[in-house]
Amino acid sequence: MVFRNKGFSLHEREAYVKQLKDELSLRKYSSQTRKSYVYIIESCKSKSTMRSFYFALKFFHENILNEKFVEIIPLPKSNHKLPIVLSRKEIKEMITVTNNINHKLLLMFLYYAGLRLNEVRNLLWTDIDLDREIIHVKIAKGDKHRIVFLHPKLRELLCYFEDNRKGFIFISQRGKRYDKRTIQQIVTNSTKKTGIDKKVTILLN
Repeated sequence: MVFRNKGFSLHEREAYVKQLKDELSLRKYSSQTRKSYVYIIESCKSKSTMRSFYFALKFFHENILNEKFVEIIPLPKSNHKLPIVLSRKEIKEMITVTNNINHKLLLMFLYYAGLRLNEVRNLLWTDIDLDREIIHVKIAKGDKHRIVFLHPKLRELLCYFEDNRKGFIFISQRGKRYDKRTIQQIVTNSTKKTGIDKKVTILLN
């Protein structure tokens, strides 16, 4: 209930519980336990793991014990890397060198419509409105629906698929929806063909 009242996502709730359940006990928690827990945090090799433990301990103090959390160690800074951004020229080259029409269409959805990986995977033909030139994105970040305008070149390519507008847009030869690995591989192959020396990743959600 505490998690829900604080507005934590399911992923955050699971992460905090996982960090706490094996190390802390409401009956046995003491200053010595805390010192041991701080030692665990300081011993973590990964900054992301350190931050996870740190916030779990902070949450335990403030929301379970209802007491002020006194920082014994400084919060380790996140080691997130800045995303790699492709230029318009590089994106155009990637689409141009891609011969497979389905792969070309996928790249256009990613870069012309700005869709994320899971949004592309879940696209249905019924989500595309060619007359109004819009895309209904049903699974977007934060579980919110949104509308994206169709780029003229993307709309032009979509017109070639008039006879196959059923179900998911991106399916394999076996009739199954593209998995995440396949989509990432399509992007990787396109960057290699153009000679782009960048490790390009796609936003998941």
